[in-house]
Amino acid sequence: TTTSTSYCSPPSSGCGYNYYWDQYSCSCKYYTSSCVPPPAGCAANNYWDYYSCNCKEYQSGSTSSCVQPATGCGYNYFWDSSSCLCKPNPNITSCPQPTSGCSANAYWDSYSCSCKSTFPYYKQENFDRFAYESTERISCVKSLLSSYDYERLRYFIPTGSLEQNEIYNLGGKVSACWTTPQTSTQVSITPLTYKSPLESESCIIKSLGETAYKEIYKGVRNPTYTEHLKYGVCNKGEVKNSVITYYTKEEKIPKGTDACLRTVLGGGVYEKVRAGNTDVPHDLRGKVDRCFGVNPQAFEQARVYKAPDQVRSCLNDTLGETRFNEINSGASQPTEEERVKGSICFSKLNTNQSRFLPPPPEEVHYLETDPNIVELSDAVQETQKVNTQSLGGKLVFAGKSLANSNVYIYIYSTEPIVVTTKADDNGDWVYELNQPLNGEKHIAYAATRTSEGKYVRSSVFDFTVVAAETDLQNQLVNEAQLTQETGRGFIARVLVLAIVLCVTIILILSSFKALRKKHGIQKTEDNQKVSQNQPLQN
Repeated sequence: TTTSTSYCSPPSSGCGYNYYWDQYSCSCKYYTSSCVPPPAGCAANNYWDYYSCNCKEYQSGSTSSCVQPATGCGYNYFWDSSSCLCKPNPNITSCPQPTSGCSANAYWDSYSCSCKSTFPYYKQENFDRFAYESTERISCVKSLLSSYDYERLRYFIPTGSLEQNEIYNLGGKVSACWTTPQTSTQVSITPLTYKSPLESESCIIKSLGETAYKEIYKGVRNPTYTEHLKYGVCNKGEVKNSVITYYTKEEKIPKGTDACLRTVLGGGVYEKVRAGNTDVPHDLRGKVDRCFGVNPQAFEQARVYKAPDQVRSCLNDTLGETRFNEINSGASQPTEEERVKGSICFSKLNTNQSRFLPPPPEEVHYLETDPNIVELSDAVQETQKVNTQSLGGKLVFAGKSLANSNVYIYIYSTEPIVVTTKADDNGDWVYELNQPLNGEKHIAYAATRTSEGKYVRSSVFDFTVVAAETDLQNQLVNEAQLTQETGRGFIARVLVLAIVLCVTIILILSSFKALRKKHGIQKTEDNQKVSQNQPLQN
């Protein structure tokens, strides 16, 4: 049995798209039912009925007042045409609905325990140990655990030593999924170069401390620069970011994604963004990314956006491999002729999707440069001195843009990452990046969308930071030295005292033996003299 406490309560804004609140494990969980809609959706004039787990035809003779909501009933809800209501999948209903039901064209929202007319998009605050794992490893884990244990191992955040031991024990049952190579048709990961999520998590708990671990993984606060470094050490220096890959014109936005966008943005804003009349509101940027499959984890700050292979191949073929690499790395700027060639390649992107996302990093190099509209003027890194060594800290970017506009900052590190901020009423903007960068020398752009609907960028900005590799090394060395020196100092003092004591005892014993021996010989000689009636000598 479990006792519900104030600490074990759903996120104030609910779980994310395709997630539901599990009171027993006190966490948001991904809906993994085998009852899922067909990938291509249902046929025209049909809807997906979760209750019967099949496509059904809309009732003939339905009136204009009894129709399914335009945005659908939402994930985990089905349209009950007989009652003219959206109804929740009974497998996840967490509270009883009114006996009289909801009104026409409304449905029962089991999370808020109220009737809703549109499906609410809940902010996702979900921890997933297997967020970056391959399907092969996840299948391996599923095959070794019950459904409950699998969900527990994947999503549950322990709050004490007993729960941590429970998770560790479950991890032990599936350790073979990491000690034995898991191979797919494209990827083969050897156990020698891979660390299981549970190993990393154990390292993180020890490194950060239980309090910081709980705060960060439960979304109470974001990690600091130093905590990012410790996280990287526990993951062998690898910091993962969610990836969004753009569609081409030949691909369509999935119906589920489109329904999510409509729900997140609302009808009016959705239509304006899709028509290219406005940008996605800054406060909804993260939710829109989630609609495209992002599942952000505790230590993710930046996002990786990638152009599809067709676009990259087009650029490579059109410009030549050498020029493509020079421009793509920021080592060289494209000529006007190369910009025109690049625009042809980027026209292959899905136009509808592109209006909901910032331009991919590959495209930013080819955008028109207009410092009067957007400018990246500064990049300053906080530093600190430790044992006369300079250690890096968070990186603060600053610049100017159009008043109240979204500003996308493209940072070209090991792989290009993108973060976003918003300019104030005066057009000033600032962004603090706590995520460490690999390498010392980098370039960055700031980009924004004009009132005409096109993106422009700043001039290229070169900057140098105290590299994350150096930070990691110094921090590890300093912590190790501190620990070792403290331990070694104590051990050394004990050893010295022990040696001195041993030597002293040995010397005393040796002297004592020598005296006894000498005294014993002298006594024997005296006795001999006495027996011979000889006078004793001094």
